Amino acid sequence: MSVEQYYLKGNEAYESGDWQQAFHYYEQAWQRGHADATNNLADMYLHGEYVEKDEQRAFQLFLVAAKMGVHEAMFTLGVLCEKGLGIVESPEQALFWYKRAAQQQDLLALYHLGSIYYEGLLQQQRNISKALFWYEQAAQLGHIDAQYNLGYIFHNQEDGALHYEKGRYWYKQAASLGDALSCARLATIYEQGIGVQKSKQQAIYWAQLAEQYETK
Repeated sequence: MSVEQYYLKGNEAYESGDWQQAFHYYEQAWQRGHADATNNLADMYLHGEYVEKDEQRAFQLFLVAAKMGVHEAMFTLGVLCEKGLGIVESPEQALFWYKRAAQQQDLLALYHLGSIYYEGLLQQQRNISKALFWYEQAAQLGHIDAQYNLGYIFHNQEDGALHYEKGRYWYKQAASLGDALSCARLATIYEQGIGVQKSKQQAIYWAQLAEQYETK
């Protein structure tokens, strides 16, 4: 079999719940230099799927996959460095890997970087402008929580200025993807006329939509 066939066989076995076969095929593909198989093998070590859980081995394999350009591996390395799993806890290294993953448009990394600067995590100063920079990239790629957070930041003047229109825009983007909380925020905005003309009709519409999404 070709290296790609080993990888695909591994995926099939994993999806069917046959972790033993998945591990075997991923290992074969890893030995032949397959980047995504290396990442998947690392994930199995990290979670103890078929093999005994081994965070250090997982870290080593994620590092190999990351050096081969796998953005998911870069993000996971960030998580491991942040939490001190398989390696000594290192906020500096965590930030390095999150940014490497973000450069590859990794959605989780983009969002997490926004949260790091919004909440002042990893020994970083709280920085709204940097949070907006990363949240906006994640939001443009369809990350619902990033869209909601942008709506909240803009609508609550957390960037130091009034941006009601921008706030509504991002709430509506998140709402269009099924976010009940954004719908509820929009209902309140139209009910109270916050930065927009009051509209009972709009308030009812968004409140009903929020209820629909919550019951799904």
